[in-house]
Amino acid sequence: KMCWPRDCRMRRMKHDVNLGRAVFWEIQNRLPRAVTSLEWDNSFVSVYSKDNPNLLFAMCGFEVRILPKIRTFQEEFSQREGVWKLQNESTKEMTAQAFLRVDDESMKKHENRVRQILMASGSTAFTKIANKWNSSLIGLMTYFREAVLHTGELLDLIVKCENKIQTRIKIGLNSKMPSRFPPVVFYTPKELGGLGMLSMGHILIPQSDLRHSTQTETGITHFRSGMSHEEDEMIPNLYRYIQTWESEFVDSQRVWAEYALKRQEAQAQNRRLTLEDLEDSWDRGIPRINTIFQKDRHTLAYDRGWRVRQDYKQYQTIRIMPFWWTHQRHDGKLWNLNNYRTDMIQALGGVEGILEHTLFKGTYFPTWEGLFWEKASGFEESMKFKKLTNAQRSGLNQIPNRRFVLWWSPTINRANVYIGFQVQLDLTGIF
Repeated sequence: KMCWPRDCRMRRMKHDVNLGRAVFWEIQNRLPRAVTSLEWDNSFVSVYSKDNPNLLFAMCGFEVRILPKIRTFQEEFSQREGVWKLQNESTKEMTAQAFLRVDDESMKKHENRVRQILMASGSTAFTKIANKWNSSLIGLMTYFREAVLHTGELLDLIVKCENKIQTRIKIGLNSKMPSRFPPVVFYTPKELGGLGMLSMGHILIPQSDLRHSTQTETGITHFRSGMSHEEDEMIPNLYRYIQTWESEFVDSQRVWAEYALKRQEAQAQNRRLTLEDLEDSWDRGIPRINTIFQKDRHTLAYDRGWRVRQDYKQYQTIRIMPFWWTHQRHDGKLWNLNNYRTDMIQALGGVEGILEHTLFKGTYFPTWEGLFWEKASGFEESMKFKKLTNAQRSGLNQIPNRRFVLWWSPTINRANVYIGFQVQLDLTGIF
């Protein structure tokens, strides 16, 4: 497992290597060839012995390194986020630590998904491109959570991908000048005419001393900036609005224990549980407490093996499923980004600050509350379902894009244009 520093990998002592090989051959011979076979080149055996304190393995996209407490002579106990404390269930003593990373295959998957979004975005509406990016990013972040922060390569990749998505939108407008596209254009929520993009790229990427970090776990020595721009606004980072898995697990135990007590109490008093009883734990726990109060909770109880089926769906549906691992009916909604939106609006200068970048002043609306962008105009809606040629259909796609450019034209149109030919910003009348 080359992703770990050298002293955290398996040390290839002769007796451990032999034991690993023996185990591999044993398992290989047990599996019927007709069903499956193991290849030595892409298999991995981790031996835990007197010379090897770490147990390494990969599972469901996570790279995990388990280090028992009794073997931590050279490493002190780590308190950072990407490390889970493993407890003995009966004594509650913390016996080991699990260090998490995201494995290479999952990173490749994310990168390919973003490349696919870019390839498929011929004459698509910009909001659609932003939506695809959002669901891909939420899918990645809500699944890996704290593991992302300790996988430097993935953070670099996310920064690169977010940049590419924005560049794709800029190219759609025939200009890549940074001063024409401040972050407010991309990250403003859709209700105010922006694209509502989620950001994970405006992040300080933790760096370790390059010489020593390949050899040993050095901890973070300095930070490197991810995406940046001329207007130094701090764009909020999606990661901070998603609870870590570890705190979710702890929270879940507490909430469900509380629920059991409250239910017992209610039964003793011969009354039903009300929403008031559960108000503070309604959106907590895994699965969320509110899932047991749905209409079809009785049928869902018989829905055995739903998670495996959910995973297997990728082989039958053509659509990409960023949330293959969860189901809203069974698990409840495992993330809540309302605060993210509020903070994003604040970071961009509040609603008034955002509208200063747009044509709002020219509309002479008394307040911004009547502005509602989500509804497409009646014309577009009625045209959608008619028989159209491909050219007409892609022409329809351009309507929201033109509306977007017109709305932000005061911003896109500002700044001294680079020297060169005067070009018109794609079909907008903006030069």
